[in-house]
Amino acid sequence: MYQDPVADAAFPARTLARLHVKTTTGAYMSAWTDPLGDPIRPLQQDDIASKFRRVTDGVLDQETQFLFLQGINRLGQGDAQPLLAALSTLGHQ
Repeated sequence: MYQDPVADAAFPARTLARLHVKTTTGAYMSAWTDPLGDPIRPLQQDDIASKFRRVTDGVLDQETQFLFLQGINRLGQGDAQPLLAALSTLGHQ
């Protein structure tokens, strides 16, 4: 990893990224992009839920994953109780 003047100049308005791969047969450098999840390319609700399920797979069972996602959705409506209930199940699995 290294600092790049193009990316540095764009920051903090943008968090640019690119991939640079060197192999024994050559090198490849992608174009600059705004990473998925940055404000310019926000994750959609379904993407966030899928990522949550993926990173908690094997840690939380599907029912607990569902309770957490339901609780997070309710938080947006000002209701913290479902999320607090989901959190209270941790350690009781």
